[in-house]
Amino acid sequence: MEKKTIKKEAPKKADKPLAEKAEEKTPKKAAGKKGKPVVAEPEKKASVSPAVEPAGKATSVELAAPPALPEPDVKPSVEETPSPRKARVEKSVPAPPLRLRWVRSAIGSPKKHKRIVQGLGFHHLREIITRPDTPMIRGMVGRIPHLVEIMD
Repeated sequence: MEKKTIKKEAPKKADKPLAEKAEEKTPKKAAGKKGKPVVAEPEKKASVSPAVEPAGKATSVELAAPPALPEPDVKPSVEETPSPRKARVEKSVPAPPLRLRWVRSAIGSPKKHKRIVQGLGFHHLREIITRPDTPMIRGMVGRIPHLVEIMD
């Protein structure tokens, strides 16, 4: 039997990635020991040696001052007059607290009304509670005047 040998062609290499192409264009450095590249040392410039200070004395280094911050634009006021809003707000005698009584059951009332009764702090019918006289409390009572009454 004769054996036929078939030659297989090597696959064609595709274009190399851009990174490899860039490496090929850069000149390669000569290899030193163990394959490490040899790096040329920078040339030393001839310079005058600094004066040697006596031992124990430190040299002083002057640092540049940080740049000055710009001053804010402040307009000098001749006289500060209180604004009309500040003039209206005066400390007054606090109003006496409200005494509230729950007079009618919330059964059959809308959920909002039941939540207002709960929010005021009522637990059972005919209960009397005291709350601060604020617009918030007055508004809650105003929503359910058929369930709650203000005493005094």
